[in-house]
Amino acid sequence: MISHIPINKIKSVIIGDGLVFRPHKNTLKDLASGEMATLNNVATQLLLYLLQNGKEISSRDEILLNVFQHNGARATDANLNQHISAQSNNVYGSSCRTHRHNSADGISDGRR
Repeated sequence: MISHIPINKIKSVIIGDGLVFRPHKNTLKDLASGEMATLNNVATQLLLYLLQNGKEISSRDEILLNVFQHNGARATDANLNQHISAQSNNVYGSSCRTHRHNSADGISDGRR
């Protein structure tokens, strides 16, 4: 778990056995495959929030308020579900999968 450090002070966080999260660059990189995914600001803030609050239970309302509303995003259950699903695919997938840009999933591989 990371403490509540401002995002610009966190250079990188290693998740699991080789996934590197760089919040200041909005990226996740799988060290084994070299694949990298670029996250939008809300997806980055969501992952950072979950890492910072990993030992605590956060309600949906707390996440919607602290991540979505705080970043000017639509604070809906559907939007939260889509972001959680995209984060799960990146963090728990066999590699850091890249996705085509979709404003709903919060992920972009840079190809437009």
